[in-house]
Amino acid sequence: MNPMSQCRAGLRACLAVLLTLLVLAAGCAGTAKKETTSAESGFRTVLYQEGADQIPIYCYRPASWKQGGPVFLAFPGEHRDAEETCRALQEQADRCGVLVASPLFAEDRYPGSAYNLGRMTVRDNQAGRVEPAAKWTLPLAGKVRDAVLKAYASPDSTVTLFGHSAGSQYLHRYVLFDKGRAGDRYVLANAGWYTMPDDGVRFPYGLQGLPPETQHLSAAFAKPVTVLLGESDIKRSGSLRKTPEADAQGQTRLERGRRFYAALQEKARQQGVPFAWHLATVPGVGHDTAAMARAAMKLVYEK
Repeated sequence: MNPMSQCRAGLRACLAVLLTLLVLAAGCAGTAKKETTSAESGFRTVLYQEGADQIPIYCYRPASWKQGGPVFLAFPGEHRDAEETCRALQEQADRCGVLVASPLFAEDRYPGSAYNLGRMTVRDNQAGRVEPAAKWTLPLAGKVRDAVLKAYASPDSTVTLFGHSAGSQYLHRYVLFDKGRAGDRYVLANAGWYTMPDDGVRFPYGLQGLPPETQHLSAAFAKPVTVLLGESDIKRSGSLRKTPEADAQGQTRLERGRRFYAALQEKARQQGVPFAWHLATVPGVGHDTAAMARAAMKLVYEK
């Protein structure tokens, strides 16, 4: 091969190497872009999955939200309308600069006893045997929170846990009976009925039958909790539980919520421990997940 041909061959080899490097660089750039989608604003679904537990979490990140910013985690009611709840809060999330997330506890995986009652018992419409704590679904509250914070690379965010109706039933039992602290603040809205702090009433309406080691009331009383009630949530609708035990708590959700708060306040007084809970009501709002969630966001973020 003459010198000129050798030169051309060398040039072609150099060009081939350069082209390969450019392709690899483009591929790396594409991969990096894919990995950073969690930092983009807008709607996104995060999946928590571990063993038999599979929970899609619908999330909305405002453009104004930065890593480390506040997170509002909303547990919806009996319709399990997590996506609708998340989308209903978009405007307020934009205004407050808050990342909103809502988990879907699908009914086929988490029927009433596994969601409302945290699988503390499998008989959700009457007093029944308390399941071993290892079977409870209450710890999922913390795992859902961790999945959201990991997805948005924001482990230091301040998290408010909000529950409405069935979500409030699940969340108030989490606050009372789980040692974890999934939230920095909790808002319990319009639960249909409650586990009252009454040792003479059988679980799930009271504490009787719960192992002593699962009762963490003193620690629960120290948590920053707001019982938030719609002042128009006074209808005895078809979805409202009307068992004798539930009716003993009051005839409406508003009445039952007030009685629940008062009973806890009195229990803390009897135990001589601090009580950090608060009671608040929302005028003109009934049994409405989105309206109560917006009221909760206003209470927490628009002071």
